[in-house]
Amino acid sequence: MFMVIILFVAVACAFLNGLTSVGGGVLFVFSLIFLSTYNGIFSALTMVNIVSLTVFFTIACAVTGTIFYYKKKLYDKNINIFMGIGMLIGGFIGSLSVNALSNEMIQLFFFILSLIAAVSVFLSESRFLFQVDLSYYWLILIGGVLGIIGGIFGIGLGFLVLPVIVILYKVPIKKAIGSSLFCAGTLTIGALIPKVYTIDFGPFLIIAVMVVAAIGTIFGGITSVIMKSNLLQNIVAIILIVVSIRFLLDWII
Repeated sequence: MFMVIILFVAVACAFLNGLTSVGGGVLFVFSLIFLSTYNGIFSALTMVNIVSLTVFFTIACAVTGTIFYYKKKLYDKNINIFMGIGMLIGGFIGSLSVNALSNEMIQLFFFILSLIAAVSVFLSESRFLFQVDLSYYWLILIGGVLGIIGGIFGIGLGFLVLPVIVILYKVPIKKAIGSSLFCAGTLTIGALIPKVYTIDFGPFLIIAVMVVAAIGTIFGGITSVIMKSNLLQNIVAIILIVVSIRFLLDWII
């Protein structure tokens, strides 16, 4: 039952990630945290365990999505190289930092971050009201900072990377999505390195989560081509806001 529920959550969140390009990793963490609040088979889930499993989930989504957009030539080479390097290094540092934080502190940071994610999900290319020019070397620094944050939580931070690419570097939205997926992959690879010898889950569960995450991402991407996903994006954003506020209140009270 434990594995069935985990895999169902993984494929559902991956589908949303492939459909809307943002929010899947955050919802996956949310779902696992929610399950961990119940006694029984899910009570052993700690934030460290959740983050570790989310890293593999995010890698599967990012790699699958990157291949999908690469075949369509929807990516920016310079963004991939410079920001990818920064996020790889930052992801490694962030993954090491998670062991120094308490379970409650990680949850608090995550819920604050999820509120930011909810706001960013509402954004579209037409709502970006300003643009500035920065050297591509800034991408390494920006990528490093975002990588540290993402490494702590095990998520690709597509909801933050995408606006940065579009606003600061004027990359068309579809190319920006492809590049943000690539950067999410480098981030989680960096975050994975320190966790290789500390994974508490068996390899079968990890492989199964990655497989269903890849399948969910593919079907989400295919669905996004044939339907408008704006409504679903707004629904995801509302869910993120409501659930994050609920968990924040639980943490405070």
